[in-house]
Amino acid sequence: MSKCGEKAQRSRLEGNKSYGNKDFDTAIKAYNASILSSHFMDSDYIYAMGNKSAVLFETKEFQECIDIIKFLYSLESYSKLFGTNEKFTGKLTKRLQNCEGQLKYTNKEHSCNLVPRSFTSSSMTTTVLPDFGNSVLALSDLEPNDTLLHLKPFSAVLGSSFWASHCYTCFKCVKYSIIVPCFNCSQVGFCSYSCREDNIAHSDHECPNMSFLKEIGLFHLSTNILLKFHIRGKLHKLVEVYAEDSAGDCLSDCGFSEDEVEVISLHCSPKIRKNISEGSEVLLDRIIQRLLKNLLSPIVTAQQLIFTLSAVTCQMMINASSVMFYDETSSSNLAIGSGIYPEIAKMNHSCYSNTVCLFKGTTATVKATKYISKGSQLFNSYGYDFESVEINERKANLLDQYEFVCCCEACSSDWKRNDNARVLKCHICSSTLVVSSFTNLKCSVCLSVISNLLHCVKVLESKYNDAYQCFQEKKYLRGLNVLTSPESLEELKVLLMPDSLLLDWNDLVKKFIVLQFHGNGN
Repeated sequence: MSKCGEKAQRSRLEGNKSYGNKDFDTAIKAYNASILSSHFMDSDYIYAMGNKSAVLFETKEFQECIDIIKFLYSLESYSKLFGTNEKFTGKLTKRLQNCEGQLKYTNKEHSCNLVPRSFTSSSMTTTVLPDFGNSVLALSDLEPNDTLLHLKPFSAVLGSSFWASHCYTCFKCVKYSIIVPCFNCSQVGFCSYSCREDNIAHSDHECPNMSFLKEIGLFHLSTNILLKFHIRGKLHKLVEVYAEDSAGDCLSDCGFSEDEVEVISLHCSPKIRKNISEGSEVLLDRIIQRLLKNLLSPIVTAQQLIFTLSAVTCQMMINASSVMFYDETSSSNLAIGSGIYPEIAKMNHSCYSNTVCLFKGTTATVKATKYISKGSQLFNSYGYDFESVEINERKANLLDQYEFVCCCEACSSDWKRNDNARVLKCHICSSTLVVSSFTNLKCSVCLSVISNLLHCVKVLESKYNDAYQCFQEKKYLRGLNVLTSPESLEELKVLLMPDSLLLDWNDLVKKFIVLQFHGNGN
């Protein structure tokens, strides 16, 4: 959908009506729609941004309100179009002064800047294990909240439901902040000039086909990957690699960079690839004609592109990650897009994982959620948890989607939560004790009388209650320190999975890590 001044004005008037009725959420959506339909820096754009700042002032988003007003003042077109409009400028200036009275304002650059430098912790390594294939191991002892990975995706695409509320490039939420609209279409926006300039694939290939992108699902991500290789001048080499089925060969000798080699080398299931090729012939052809026609050349034919696109899509079905957005209003995670992070894709699944993947925009950060001993494998979750999904269902889904039979400890031992019993470890012979009463407790293996377990459990229950109180008071760092202190980690060794206290303990640790990561509490 192209720019439309009439729609921009109509949406702004709808926003004004909602604003007058104090329906601020609807007003924001209408003003954002007006911004996206406007030509950048014209009067419709400036009016909509100015009215949006009024909503932000009313909802006490003072910093965001300041950002928008100062951004408008920095535009060259503002002085030309509104230099003599004392009423509009006067409202903005007064609003700016009121906001600055609420905050100690510090100037900040208008760019996404979500990503500190990418890194991989020296505490982990990738290897190949029997029965597991690619695996990630801990090179040293890890504690809860240790950061293992911090990286941008090789490629990522934003879900269509979030085009109007998040930056199309870096996925930063722009619902309550500055929106730089696309030059051509009225469907997407960006958080900064740099994000708009960086998204060459959108401006050159996607703008006329935004409605079509909504139909193609995961093919959007694989199409984006092919476009990235094209922009880098390596599409013909990529086509050759897949045509010769040489993804396992020494790709660096073919001129591919390290990140390109990581993507090309991802696992590709022959069965899934065959299903894509045979079941999506018409769609694949439409994608080539609608999105990738400009990539055709004497050395890259339509048939070669279809073959390569189906192979890359197969890799994405098995290896892509959902990009999550933490919604502070509902304290929940929303899947807003998908991306390919080869380092994360190498982590195997467990129905009770020991890591969590967190996102700020498209930037992924992987943290340990439990104590992980040196040499142990780091496990991610592919979306199936033993507490929320019954064993037969999760094993069937994992086999169908990822083509492996899950043999994690939760599945092998068929863990089931039991709130009426403790699962303890004998401190003499280390055997498992499942008990519902601490009266005359003896180990069934070594017959030792376990006298100290009741005291240990009471200490742990007391610490958990203290930490939960911190959670209710939003003192997340303090609560995390209670649960992850060296003394607590040592005392926890008396509990074995799936003890309900241990489950609650680990779940609260994970919540603290997530909330701390997103800057909540103290």
